[in-house]
Amino acid sequence: MVWHVSAELAKGIRAQWTSAWCAEEETSVLLIARCASGWKLRRWAGRFARQSGQRLAVARLPVLVDDFWTESDRRINRLFGTPANREAVILIHDADGFLAAADDPCYAYLRSRIEAHRGTVILGARPPATGTRPPSALAAREIELDRPSA
Repeated sequence: MVWHVSAELAKGIRAQWTSAWCAEEETSVLLIARCASGWKLRRWAGRFARQSGQRLAVARLPVLVDDFWTESDRRINRLFGTPANREAVILIHDADGFLAAADDPCYAYLRSRIEAHRGTVILGARPPATGTRPPSALAAREIELDRPSA
């Protein structure tokens, strides 16, 4: 299911989404937020975090994961292991490659840290081409911040 949301987030929407999505007492929520504008996504994620009463931590996937496993491991651990981020809303920009990735060990490690995170993780990605959706093995709720044209 894809939720279409205007860039102007209505008050209380986090509480509505949380009660609908976490009916089974989930400890974390994973969102795939599709938006053509990184600025809109950041603004929306900031509002989402404020309404949750949480801190927002932001990272870009190309900076977080690179060709050197030890550097990627260190960056991922810093993002998820910092005491201030343990229950924070984490926004990962430019996550298109992660959503379509196969068995890359860095992505597998990142996926395990996302699944273990006790807060909300938002993966920011561009809207897919018309009629196509990249497969994602992650159990996530998908939202589109840019309402598709009619």
